[in-house]
Amino acid sequence: MKKFNNFRHFSNYVAIIKTTLSVLFASSKKYFILILVLSSVMALPDIINLIVWQHIIDQIGSLLINDNRDYISIIYLFFLHYIIVLIKLIINKTTNYVKGIYTVLVDKYITNRTIEIVDSMEMQDIEDPRLHNDIQKTNDESTVRSIGILNNIVEIIMNMSLFVGTISILASYQVSIVIIIILSIIPSTIINLKSMSKLFEVYDKRYEKTRYYSSLKDMIVTYENFKEMKLFSNISFIQNIINNIFEQIIEQDKNVKKTLTIKSTVGDSIQQLLTYLFKIIIVINGIMSKLSIGVIIMSIETATKLQNALINLVSYALTLYENCLYLLSFER
Repeated sequence: MKKFNNFRHFSNYVAIIKTTLSVLFASSKKYFILILVLSSVMALPDIINLIVWQHIIDQIGSLLINDNRDYISIIYLFFLHYIIVLIKLIINKTTNYVKGIYTVLVDKYITNRTIEIVDSMEMQDIEDPRLHNDIQKTNDESTVRSIGILNNIVEIIMNMSLFVGTISILASYQVSIVIIIILSIIPSTIINLKSMSKLFEVYDKRYEKTRYYSSLKDMIVTYENFKEMKLFSNISFIQNIINNIFEQIIEQDKNVKKTLTIKSTVGDSIQQLLTYLFKIIIVINGIMSKLSIGVIIMSIETATKLQNALINLVSYALTLYENCLYLLSFER
């Protein structure tokens, strides 16, 4: 039964991703494709500069050892490094520009879809509190979460490109390092996945209470209601109701987040331990193989970038999952 529920949960996740992508695509086909292309090439400058930086360090070592005064080659390498950094800067600026325009287009599309859905509702639907919850969650979350998903997609593609590029450099002579890096993120990934599901479950179950105290708060601070509230001395009564709801939320958050924090700390500690392990292995292998200092440093940099790319890849995938959970209301 548990395996079936997990499969159904994963199927729902895939369905939400598919729906969200269709929303993003429908908002603007041109900008959607353009962002995918820009995201794909964004990591290339970092990969190329790893190799350029290795040659810079080796060139510095050669100049120091041989007492060479030929600085032309090292100046050329630094200039090449600058050009590649400049290319990355242009790609980033262009991507941010496109995302800025695309964000408004997505907001426009979701706003119009929400209005159309509300307009198509029957009068009897107005009395359904669950429907009100879904409409409010859609209004509060859909645009923000859809833009979040757009950013997640950009980062996932970029980190996937960086992951493929760095793993192709490292795996050719340091396969064990790649294995350690992959193993290092597994505990924290599992913990974070379960944490996000738990936090959304808490959010979803208490949303009606949240909407209730928000309505009560608005009722008190609204100018039109203030005189009547003051006249009948209702403010303190409503305040007590709001505080009771807050106390329940705080107590629930303490219990849930305390457990999640402990588990997250354990997972991150294991990750840090394995990070130092692969750095030690790279240095020892480099010394035993009599590699140049440039190659050793490049290997550490490449392994670090590989790990960061993998961590970011998982992190953005989990955030994508979280954003999709919050879009359940829009899907319904």
